[in-house]
Amino acid sequence: MGIIEKNPCTVASVRIKKPQRTKEINVLSQEQVNKLLAAATEWRKLIFFIAWGTGLRREELLGLRWQDIDFKQGTLSVNTTVICTKAFGSMINKPKNTSSYRTIPISKEILHDLQKYRVVVKSEQLSSLNYENNDLVFARKDGKPHDPRRLSKDFKKFIISAGLPEKFHLHDLRHTHATQLLQLGVHPKVVQYRLGHSTFQQTMDTYSHVFPQMQDGIADMMSAMLPSKKQS
Repeated sequence: MGIIEKNPCTVASVRIKKPQRTKEINVLSQEQVNKLLAAATEWRKLIFFIAWGTGLRREELLGLRWQDIDFKQGTLSVNTTVICTKAFGSMINKPKNTSSYRTIPISKEILHDLQKYRVVVKSEQLSSLNYENNDLVFARKDGKPHDPRRLSKDFKKFIISAGLPEKFHLHDLRHTHATQLLQLGVHPKVVQYRLGHSTFQQTMDTYSHVFPQMQDGIADMMSAMLPSKKQS
């Protein structure tokens, strides 16, 4: 239009954004999960069992309180977490976002093990003179919160003792839980809620590797819906 003498776009450079690399997700087989649980001891055995059976995050597992477990309804609620700070060390905190607050059904095996473990916790409370009762399911001998980083290190120790690959991390029990649910045909929206993901897209993107495998048998199911042809 002749309003300006030069076109500024002719000397502008375009930055091409590099595509983000998809983060590798490690999933344990059921045999590997069983080996891990066989190698783990004491309260860590139970917390790893719950991690696999619920998909809770590390901080959510350590922030779990007895009041959050409904033994009659068979549910577990996420209302608190444990974080590690430089100033105060391990401390009880709120979940990371609104979607992290959730109530999910848990298996009768987990409920049974929790009931047995509760007896142990009550015994420790009575024997400790300076017990700080925070109502935590998994607390130190003095009742204070565990260090989340320490839990991850403990997981590594038991992975090695079970003869499993060192590439596995505690968070992979969460991935294993979600992957197994999807493989069993559980709706991804239900998986999103159990994991506490803020968006459905996050769940779909994270576990996109599962969906191609779920197509097995679809062609046969479509054929089965067609009227049968009479043989000549």
